[in-house]
Amino acid sequence: MKALVRGALCAAALWGGAALAQAEDRPIAEPRMRSAETVEFNDSGRKRADTGIYAQLGGGLEGYTGQLAPEVTPGFSYGAALGYRPHAFFAVELGYSGGLSDIDSRMGLLDDGEGGPDIVRNAGRPSSWATSPTPGSNPTS
Repeated sequence: MKALVRGALCAAALWGGAALAQAEDRPIAEPRMRSAETVEFNDSGRKRADTGIYAQLGGGLEGYTGQLAPEVTPGFSYGAALGYRPHAFFAVELGYSGGLSDIDSRMGLLDDGEGGPDIVRNAGRPSSWATSPTPGSNPTS
């Protein structure tokens, strides 16, 4: 019997507390609703975020395939690029990439007795690219 009375009192307290909480959430007077406003953005004088000068740096590992794979160990690769994008659909870029690899000394091909990389790769590249300026086919336009 005591358990039934306690349960009823707990239910009444929770039910009453929820009802009081709902009453406190209601404002005394409803605020008057404002009419909708039309806002127009004019970005004709602003510089777009996808244009201008940009730079990229990169690094990783490189290895050889085919007949050279067992004789050349993978090595460190690196690169950099500097570009200019005058429009959202056109860019020009200058890049450099390089890499360092060792010839596996267990093969007996090169045993110079000195440390350091045996193969040093350097490459430069100019490039330009263009994308479609139509709004439906390019998300940056």
